[in-house]
Amino acid sequence: MKLFFVLAAFAMAVSVVNGYSDDDAWKDYKKKHKLDYNIEDDGGKRDGLRKKIFLNNREKINKHNSHTKSYLRKLNQFAAMGTWEKKRYLGVNPSKAPKANFLKSIPVNLQSRQLPSSLDYRFDPCMPEIKDQGYCGSCWAFTTITPLEFSQCKLTDSPVVLSEQHLVDCDNTNGGCNGGWYTSAWDYLQSNSGAVKETLYPYNAKEAVCKFKTSMTGAQVASYDYVQSNNATAMQVALMEYGPLATALTVIESFFAYGAGVYDDLECDGQSVNHAVVIVGWGNQNGVDYWVGRNSWGTTWGTNGYFLIQRGVNKCGIENYPAYVAAAA
Repeated sequence: MKLFFVLAAFAMAVSVVNGYSDDDAWKDYKKKHKLDYNIEDDGGKRDGLRKKIFLNNREKINKHNSHTKSYLRKLNQFAAMGTWEKKRYLGVNPSKAPKANFLKSIPVNLQSRQLPSSLDYRFDPCMPEIKDQGYCGSCWAFTTITPLEFSQCKLTDSPVVLSEQHLVDCDNTNGGCNGGWYTSAWDYLQSNSGAVKETLYPYNAKEAVCKFKTSMTGAQVASYDYVQSNNATAMQVALMEYGPLATALTVIESFFAYGAGVYDDLECDGQSVNHAVVIVGWGNQNGVDYWVGRNSWGTTWGTNGYFLIQRGVNKCGIENYPAYVAAAA
């Protein structure tokens, strides 16, 4: 990992030596992400504003990566966005979160089993491809669907892709692109004929009129529940027993630029959660325990859409609200 950071710093130094200017970096970034900020009669003001945001983020990323850190930041689709825009890529409604006393009262069944040193569902045949929620606060819907897809596949031994758009349009207990909560969505699915096949209800990152029909159903929710809060061992057991876990965490500016390594920013601790993700495994890197997290920001974010984050310390509140779901046979 140290070599990785050294090489990254070396690459940045070479780019400066070879005369790679800020203008070059901005042009290459726009080309890579297919961005065009030019507006007629604007005089380049909008492009200039975006360039300023980009260069500021680029400077922060380079500064972070020039020191030995546990995680690497990178330029991605968020590098030219303002804070107001990034908020649209979150979407957890913390008012729906259960109370701490309730979470502490949940029984813990550790079954005296030997836990492996690592577990990683990223490459399991039942793990669907990474998806992208786009400019819609629907992370809660993606976090609802992924564990159900995995559970359904394990029952039938056949991969299934389910619809998040169905929840965005039809689940009135949640707020569509304005946020929601995964256990509320599981309750909705359990009470309303189940989840829909993606091919019959494709995602478009916008709220629309509900088009659900019972003939679209591709999976049913048999049961769901929370895992005891702030209990990493209980979460590991639940991961082995049920598969990927839904959870919430606090996203701050640095997380948007996450690239690789074990995320450990102190600034996210002790704040209200604002984003939903899925935990798909655990491990240890250079003596640091971590969770493997799955995001819904596409494959260009993080490490092919995934991230590592400190385990056992409730980093960014990620161990506050873990929950599992089981598909109906």
